[in-house]
Amino acid sequence: TAPPVEDGVVGQRAIWELYRANPLDGVPGDTVHYGQLLRLGQRHVDPTDRDSEVLLVSEPPSRGGGSGAPYIVFGRPAGYGHPDPRAEEKKAFDDVFRLMPCLAAAAEEARGAAPGQAAALMEGQPVDMRRPAMLVPAAPFAHLHGPRVVSVSTNTKVVGCARFREVQVEAVGGGRARELLVEASAMPEFASGDLPAAWRIERLVGCERRMAACEQRRAEAHGGLPRALLGRALPSPPDHVRAGAEASEGARESNFARWEHLRNALLPKIRSRGGLGFSAFRKALAANRPVVTGHLLGSLVEAHADDPLGPDERFVIPIEQVCAVLRVEYKVHVADEDLALLAAAFSVRGSAGHWHEGNWEEVSQLLDKHGCSGGKGDLVDADLFADALRGEPSPARHRILCRIYDRLQEDAGVSKTTALAARWVEERLARALPKDLPGASTPELMPEQLINALPLLRSHTSITRFHFCRWLSDTCFHLPTHPAFLDRMKQVWGPFPALLSDEEARLWSLQSRPPPPAMPHMPPFVGKFPPIAPGFPFGIPAGTPDRGDATHAIGSARGRRLSSRGAAEHAEDDWRPHGYP
Repeated sequence: TAPPVEDGVVGQRAIWELYRANPLDGVPGDTVHYGQLLRLGQRHVDPTDRDSEVLLVSEPPSRGGGSGAPYIVFGRPAGYGHPDPRAEEKKAFDDVFRLMPCLAAAAEEARGAAPGQAAALMEGQPVDMRRPAMLVPAAPFAHLHGPRVVSVSTNTKVVGCARFREVQVEAVGGGRARELLVEASAMPEFASGDLPAAWRIERLVGCERRMAACEQRRAEAHGGLPRALLGRALPSPPDHVRAGAEASEGARESNFARWEHLRNALLPKIRSRGGLGFSAFRKALAANRPVVTGHLLGSLVEAHADDPLGPDERFVIPIEQVCAVLRVEYKVHVADEDLALLAAAFSVRGSAGHWHEGNWEEVSQLLDKHGCSGGKGDLVDADLFADALRGEPSPARHRILCRIYDRLQEDAGVSKTTALAARWVEERLARALPKDLPGASTPELMPEQLINALPLLRSHTSITRFHFCRWLSDTCFHLPTHPAFLDRMKQVWGPFPALLSDEEARLWSLQSRPPPPAMPHMPPFVGKFPPIAPGFPFGIPAGTPDRGDATHAIGSARGRRLSSRGAAEHAEDDWRPHGYP
């Protein structure tokens, strides 16, 4: 629900904190930009309760999500380690939103003589706090249901006005209050004149006048004549407002905020070590893991494509090993409170008896020198921790990797239930390398480097679907966008014709409308005319999204302008910024 703001008084339910959904999104600085993937969190009403923070979530309805039914908007508690990597891939983007420029302001500017001024607020630019913004959830793009925009729910629309839906909620301190119901409705067409709702985004800043009044009240009650007359009967004076703000319970971070700070501190350090930095991080966590050699001495086991992770391939380590890797390898000091939260979020119950199987005593002695004593509690699932730390940079990566795995099975001539052989995968990677010709581009990762990123000791020589998806996800952790991920897959494996449909390629790239058509080459020109699609004005060819076999990405730059002045003006009137209907 949306609590009303009356007389300039902002309640706690109207205050949200913005978190980066991907610390490696490439957006410079701490300024929020249009189109940046964000998570919106709200503190608990009780300042002493830091176990969970409420995140804004948008989920599809039980039915009719693909036919334009509005998405449900509500709050969901989130703690340390959110989101859970074991959950469904689509749900990883249910709590991800984007701030987009308001179309109302763009429409007003487009009425002037220069329609190009309507592109002043475009995706990728810093958010203008003077203008309202649209709150666009990323979940409808992941579910292939089309763009939605968060707005106040209406019962029925009447000519000239709309009646909004109100619900009763529990008020702070008891009682009930009436607030407006919020939903994520389908984004209207630009040409219809029905512009989507926008929200006013303001930075929360303490008022100097109110802070001065609070200080004056403190001085009157705890200083001067009252203190001299009552003496010890008065309680000890509270701290200064500015000095005590950082130490107050309300200013302390929630568990989810501490997890996000760990990701923002650690992921850039891993990224600085190259494209295989995350694979090296995962191997560093399991450096002292004990190896069960009984099954390795016997015959190799034939693996199936859909086999789950085996017990011998599970990395279970103590929390001291995680602390040692972060401190020694990446120079990240983790406080004892964060270690306790990490152990509670990723521990494996009943695994404390496996302490004697590894070289964990040496790790504990190493940490004793740094002031950290090692205990012998439950062990931590290192793979689960690494998957949660990496996250999902863009929608549907797991589904795309599964489709690539199916295509590779067809190329290898094996059945759908047979896993790919590691030797054949290495040969397939070598075949996709570009020819050694003058001017040919060299790939960032060679086949030998990619193969070495796989786990070293396994009970079989095959690559299952589970290992395949985790392997390539680790090598693409630093690619924040869907087009960059597709380009990397084409560099590694070569083109895959019709890997994605046009709708999937557009929506998974977070584009709410087809890309604008490219401008044709009018005389004078060099070369042949491009293919002309019927129905486009002035012979403009239709734009095609990247479906896995093209060499361009969605939203590529437009071609030359029309030589005719009238045709150019008509094409400018038809121009729309990317991300708008």
